[in-house]
Amino acid sequence: MSGYDVVLLVHSWVRWVVVAVGVVVVARSFAGWRAARSWSPLDERLHAGFVGGLDLQLTLGVVLYLFLSPIARAIFTYPAAAFREPMLRFFGLEHVLGMVVGIAVAHVGRARSKRAEGRARHRVVLGWSIAALLLVLASIPWPFLKYGRPLVRTGRAALELLDGEEPQVVDRVAGLAGALLVPEPDPDGDARAEQRPRRQHVDLVLGPDREA
Repeated sequence: MSGYDVVLLVHSWVRWVVVAVGVVVVARSFAGWRAARSWSPLDERLHAGFVGGLDLQLTLGVVLYLFLSPIARAIFTYPAAAFREPMLRFFGLEHVLGMVVGIAVAHVGRARSKRAEGRARHRVVLGWSIAALLLVLASIPWPFLKYGRPLVRTGRAALELLDGEEPQVVDRVAGLAGALLVPEPDPDGDARAEQRPRRQHVDLVLGPDREA
């Protein structure tokens, strides 16, 4: 397994821990608001854990996006063409934007909740946590989507899936890059002369053996 496989696997699992904690935070905040209950130490730990988990996901996502992902590599190299491809557009823009906005919303809610007390604090946490959770859920690559991913990767099957998934992603990236190699004839009418340097540039970006 490569570093990309490991970080992607951790990123995939941590998201469900964050979603589960977020659901508990929303449920407890709703119950506390309805019952006019005071803000408890458990409420505080859960809310802090929800926001902290989102920050961990952001860190893992940044590592994937900037250093490891072949998808991000293609987007950085050919942004105009990449955003015309639905799968690349989702992971390169929609997923990133939705998650970043969701995390920002969670942090705003965390800051505002500290200025409230008792029932009012439950109400503040409830509203902002629902908004953050909905943004996160909307940004998940659900399996029913065209560019979806498995809900859960477990055991050896997870490793086999990742090992089979990465070449497919790289093939899509290579296909995108190859589509951009439009021959431009030189003055002597030899299209290959202009295509050759572009192919060399694609190999530098993706690797001549097409490995991430």
